[in-house]
Amino acid sequence: MTLISVIIPVYNTEKYLEKCLNSVINQTLKDIEIICINDGSTDNSLEILKKFQSQDKRIKISLFGISIFVIKFWDELIILYFFRIPIIKINIDKI
Repeated sequence: MTLISVIIPVYNTEKYLEKCLNSVINQTLKDIEIICINDGSTDNSLEILKKFQSQDKRIKISLFGISIFVIKFWDELIILYFFRIPIIKINIDKI
């Protein structure tokens, strides 16, 4: 069971996203899950996330439409992921 979840909020971050993901992927601790929460980016952030997800099975992509949801329910979000309760299930290949 993965003990560490890295949560990365993403909104129009294509300029920095690859550097961020590479940094997390290359950490010495390999038994992690990487949860990327894309909040309706209008740039190429989602495409970058999909590319990295295809190369690393630890990366999971969740989509939200309102940033305030993540801010308002941050504690619950962490708890839900800790107990592996799905918040939103989306087949990224069909988007």
